[in-house]
Amino acid sequence: MLRNKLAALRHLLHEMEQELGLDNLSPVQRDVLYAAHLLSEGAETFTTAQLRRHEMVQDISKPTFFRVLKALQEDGYIVQGPEAVQGTYRLAQSAAEQA
Repeated sequence: MLRNKLAALRHLLHEMEQELGLDNLSPVQRDVLYAAHLLSEGAETFTTAQLRRHEMVQDISKPTFFRVLKALQEDGYIVQGPEAVQGTYRLAQSAAEQA
């Protein structure tokens, strides 16, 4: 029973990712992006250190984490923080920022 509910939940998540255009991201990229969104709920910006400590991504190797972070920035999902302080980011807010 629990497995059926979990499978249904995963299917729903997959459909939502497709609708939002996130299905082109790797599972690790999605996890980093989800963690960034969760960190952004309480503040406009987040740091690399905060993101690395988040439970969703703390098991990702350091080189992979930084490759993923760079890819998410290049793809326009995250941008450098407003102060352009190294290691500070925020989520992209508009389609123009994602272009």
